[in-house]
Amino acid sequence: MKRPGKKSCNFGSSKEADTIANVFVHSRAAVWDEWKRQSLTFDRIPTEDEFITLNVAEEWYEVGIVLHTPLDPEVDAEIYIQKVDRNNVYKSMFKY
Repeated sequence: MKRPGKKSCNFGSSKEADTIANVFVHSRAAVWDEWKRQSLTFDRIPTEDEFITLNVAEEWYEVGIVLHTPLDPEVDAEIYIQKVDRNNVYKSMFKY
């Protein structure tokens, strides 16, 4: 169930998911930057080494750490993400 006041990201195979994951996201653009924090809802909890965007057509972030929080009634997980260069991701994936 969606909670009011949360941003929503349809991340997963179905926009009509039975379960909504409330995720606390820690993001930064570079290793020397301060962490930015925000709560988002996803169709499922992102996993380590996946790539996500925080808005449509925005920078890519790689999920580095996933911390599941089963005892926290407000948050299902916390993730730590860092900005990546999508061109470098393409090059490493497709070797061109």
